[in-house]
Amino acid sequence: MEVEKAVKFVALVDKEVLCPKYNGSALNDRINKIIRKTRRETLTNVIIPSYDVKFLQSVIFSTSQVKRDESKDVLLAYVCIGTSAAPYYVPLYYFEHKPSNGIPRAFNLVDGELATNNPSKVIHV
Repeated sequence: MEVEKAVKFVALVDKEVLCPKYNGSALNDRINKIIRKTRRETLTNVIIPSYDVKFLQSVIFSTSQVKRDESKDVLLAYVCIGTSAAPYYVPLYYFEHKPSNGIPRAFNLVDGELATNNPSKVIHV
């Protein structure tokens, strides 16, 4: 009887704490429907923080990066979905960027607040 209670408890913890509350598909669909641009096409300069859970480091997506190196120009929708992936609510967002003149890079992104709570303090030249 105690084993059954332990199994039920572990299943409850897994469902309620370790797994995201939502699958993120509605958010992904809405963002992909609205935003079809790349960072190069934004009306103003942008700095968007995110966090790559595979490499355990912050990732800063900015317009100035693209101006220096066009191979870093990923779809803005992917960046928005990745930086809005709050771990408790929606799953991390995975995508691969395959630049025409470089090595493909995989991103495993979650909420940028994990690394950069205040994006205005990110110094990016």
